[in-house]
Amino acid sequence: MLTHLILQSNRPPPCGIVVIAPGSIQSFEHTSEHAKAQAGNDIFDVSVYEDMTTKYIGSSGVSRTDPLVSGSFLPFGASWPRTLILVGTADQLIDASRELEKRLAALNRPVELVEYYERPHGWWIMPHLFLVNIQDAAQRIARFVLP
Repeated sequence: MLTHLILQSNRPPPCGIVVIAPGSIQSFEHTSEHAKAQAGNDIFDVSVYEDMTTKYIGSSGVSRTDPLVSGSFLPFGASWPRTLILVGTADQLIDASRELEKRLAALNRPVELVEYYERPHGWWIMPHLFLVNIQDAAQRIARFVLP
């Protein structure tokens, strides 16, 4: 969403975007069977994410599918920068990452989706459990941002 707002302004656009398990879809009624099946593997159940979204939106009246709430629904255009998406396959929010990748690829925007097998939401802050994946992610990010 921040990238969208920057692209709408007179500010210089970013050269690229790195997102880790983006919560870019805040509407959960179409959660995939794969994501639902991760309930016992993810840190939180999807109902916790739904509750967080309800609290985030509050009484604003803004829809969960509003692009400024669910970034996967932004009107991506030809100026959208290259994007690296990192997510775990046990993350119940994985649908957002997959949808974001699908929408950017459909517009021929440079996008790479990396899925870490059986990693929950938040894996990137647990080096005592997922050090190898965190090191791999750091190397991918470094390659992505360095010329």
